[in-house]
Amino acid sequence: MKLKRLLTAALSAVMALSVCALPAMAADGTTSTSTFNPSITTGTLTINKYEQTEADKTETDANKKKGKPLDGVEFTIYQLATVKQANTEGSIGLEYIPTTTALASTDFEMVADPATGKIDSKALYSQISSKITTTVKDELVNAGLKHSATTGADGAAHGQAKFENLPLGIYMVEETKAPSQILSYTANFIVSIPMMNDDNETWNYNVVAEPKNVPTYGGVKLVKTGRVAGAPDDGTGLEGVLFRLDIKGTDGKWTPVDLDAKKVTFGSDEGTSAQVSGNSTTNGYIKTGTNGVINITGGLAPATYRFVELEAVNGYIADAATAHEFEVCYDKTDKQLCIQVNGEKADAVKVINERPDLEKNITKRDNKTSTTHDADYGIGDKVPYTLTIKVPNTIEKLNTFKVTDTVNAEQLIYSDDFKVSVTKKGGTETLLDEQYYKKTLTNNESGTVTSTRSVEFDFRSTAAGKTPLDAGYADAVIKIVYTAKLLDGAAIGNAGNINNAKLTYSNKTNVDADNKPTTPKDNESNDAGVVYTFQTGIKKVDQNKKPLNGVKFDLYKKVDTSDKETENHKGITFNGVTKEYVDAATVKALNLSSKDGEKWVKITTVVSGAEDAVGTSTPTGEAIVKGLPNGTYKFVETETLDGYNLLKDPVDATLSIAYAAKWTEKSVYEDGKLVKRTYDTTNEAFDNAAMKTYTVVNRKGFNLPTTGGFGTLLFSGIGVLLVLAGVSVLFSLKKKNKRA
Repeated sequence: MKLKRLLTAALSAVMALSVCALPAMAADGTTSTSTFNPSITTGTLTINKYEQTEADKTETDANKKKGKPLDGVEFTIYQLATVKQANTEGSIGLEYIPTTTALASTDFEMVADPATGKIDSKALYSQISSKITTTVKDELVNAGLKHSATTGADGAAHGQAKFENLPLGIYMVEETKAPSQILSYTANFIVSIPMMNDDNETWNYNVVAEPKNVPTYGGVKLVKTGRVAGAPDDGTGLEGVLFRLDIKGTDGKWTPVDLDAKKVTFGSDEGTSAQVSGNSTTNGYIKTGTNGVINITGGLAPATYRFVELEAVNGYIADAATAHEFEVCYDKTDKQLCIQVNGEKADAVKVINERPDLEKNITKRDNKTSTTHDADYGIGDKVPYTLTIKVPNTIEKLNTFKVTDTVNAEQLIYSDDFKVSVTKKGGTETLLDEQYYKKTLTNNESGTVTSTRSVEFDFRSTAAGKTPLDAGYADAVIKIVYTAKLLDGAAIGNAGNINNAKLTYSNKTNVDADNKPTTPKDNESNDAGVVYTFQTGIKKVDQNKKPLNGVKFDLYKKVDTSDKETENHKGITFNGVTKEYVDAATVKALNLSSKDGEKWVKITTVVSGAEDAVGTSTPTGEAIVKGLPNGTYKFVETETLDGYNLLKDPVDATLSIAYAAKWTEKSVYEDGKLVKRTYDTTNEAFDNAAMKTYTVVNRKGFNLPTTGGFGTLLFSGIGVLLVLAGVSVLFSLKKKNKRA
């Protein structure tokens, strides 16, 4: 009876493997006999491991109820005793002989539950567990009585670990390793090989156990926002940014998470949904949803992961070289999963994209300090431009980072006075050493003239003697200041003279998170400036509105000496020539205003119906002066035709034309190319008729000599002679009267 109880105990022990274990059973095809067969000396232990969720437990289908086969679970078995056939009271039974001195035969004597007749396996393991110390395990290892197998490994079936050719005996089964989602291992259990089947009559040499684990899966939220280089995060979520989710293996290697196999689930956050690249989730590819959010709500086992950015959007640079690592971990205090970033708990993995910026401005003519996207200048003026470039923090890992400026060859020409300065983050503005950029100027002053002139500054040049900008210039601001002369071929009026600038840069870093080369493309940021120049004119006609050619005029411009427009407070520059102030006497004589702070300069002389070096005229009595900025102008008639009177007062020819509305603010990305604003000549901001030709009438009559100087003396002399003649006539008359 003792031996029979032992057999029952062995059976019962296997039937109650653990809290999550099903009874052991005979494998398919097993041959069982009613008597112990001494010729059979080995058996097998097959462990089918399942990942059983709470939802699986409610299934009515027996196979579904088990859950999902679980690979990567290591089981270690220790042989605690051998089996020997014994005859007791006429029955054939088994005798258990301990393999270690730490155990005795009596340790395997167990008391059955009177109600069921089965042995409590927990009680069985409890009565011997304290004796199975580390020292005892080492003893068994040295004796070759330890064996290990992993589910799904070495050709084993999915979720299966198999121990073959095991000597008959009593074994302790220990779950020694499991995937990270398994936070609670199956409790140790004892199995006997062979064991008696449920009929208590036949023997089973091929034992099968099916323990189950309850998995614990977590999730993670990634928030993707963008900023301009050097500026704070503006909090704008970036939709459609492509990431790859990797998991770190026990060997330290990274592999993409098989999102399908892991049954990763996506949720929503503030109305946003994570989207998977294309129609597949198989390679770890995930795209940010609306507001730049990826929200994984389940399917991530506790482990170390990383998000690797693959493609950015809207001109932002994908930082493929930076891996955003995080850990899905279990908080033993709170008894729940959590996320750690850089060893600290976090609500989300936050990733910021950068894009560089290019701004093109023109210094205002009237104050020489403030800048704008458009300004007015005169032909011959050197127009001051400023390019401002904000450098991203990924500059060291970009293949391309260059600025190209282009002008119309008929309208503008570079002065080659370029000044390049840099302000590093937290520093002051200094000149940038020429070793950090390569300048290429195409000015077309000689040789074949093309439609454009250009200058390029390459800040990642590897040419001889050049050093590409490195990480020390991250978040720096580069300024390029230069002038371009406004030429005679400049467009007059609302057509404007456009100057375009383009920043070309890589759309991703040149290496990835594993320092492997990438294949970046080019993004662009485009900006432009426009210079206006105008014209004014006068048309001379007689009282019958017939054009009068050959009348000469001087054009004067009023200058406020408080403006920084003035050159050394002596005058202004027009058509490349400094025009000095006219003296006060001339101002008075010409009847020009002379308020405090106002001065006048003579711009040019023109003749109606004739061509002039500065401007052109038609043979219709017109005198046109082209290439003028806004300002107060007056025509003064200096010579007229015979028989016509000179104009007494100057003719007002003021130019005051608004043009700012010409710009269309776009800031539109097209395939990674940003157009910040465009100049649309069809969207007229002003009427060219604002550049008036003033009509004045000359009338025939007696022309008095000019007052002052010789004319005054002449009139005085004639007056004296007339008086003397009158006196002489009076004396003659008196004499005649006396004689009479």
